[in-house]
Amino acid sequence: MFSIRAAVLLAALAVSVGSARADDLTPPPWRFGPDTTFQHWDFTAGSAGGAPDGLPPFNNPNGTPIMTPDDPGNWLATWSNRSDIWAVNDFDKISFNIPNDGTAGYQKELWLQVTFLALAILPIGKSITSPSGNFTLQSTQQTLLNDGWIHELSVWTLPTCPTYEDLVLTPPIPGTVVWVDQVVIDTRCTPIPAPGVASAIPCLLAAWAHWRRRA
Repeated sequence: MFSIRAAVLLAALAVSVGSARADDLTPPPWRFGPDTTFQHWDFTAGSAGGAPDGLPPFNNPNGTPIMTPDDPGNWLATWSNRSDIWAVNDFDKISFNIPNDGTAGYQKELWLQVTFLALAILPIGKSITSPSGNFTLQSTQQTLLNDGWIHELSVWTLPTCPTYEDLVLTPPIPGTVVWVDQVVIDTRCTPIPAPGVASAIPCLLAAWAHWRRRA
């Protein structure tokens, strides 16, 4: 098993000159809209995990989101000039449970922001599961911050709106450690377009183009 404490020897690889700050850099345009949730962890609550913390407070009308660590001893008061950090390896993960309303006939979109430090600038390992299936990754965008940490936005979708989803973070490279400073999760459920509406769009566009040519 990879030792978290042995990873201290790798600290010299992380060059940091900034101070801890909020990294909610890419909020979705629909945040706080109908059928949305918002939750944010900066881990100031310490090693116990639990409900969202930090500012602003979470907004989830379906219940209380919960973060659960596999090993509370992997919480670090400081690391690489930031505070309140989780050291995550392949065996001791951090997991997030997000309640939702499970509306029938709706589809799901999830935006995940993670601020982390790793041995390579690669996407952090992550999986999102639900009672109605696994989420599909649509896009990933990384930003290297001034203090050497990485901010990553990933966008996920599911063709249904489940009653909850479970998110797990792991290192980018198996057998190594990733240090996580902040997690921001936004979700929304939207109605699935009726098949007739989707199929009618090309016909409407063709009719409009024909009308323009005759005008």
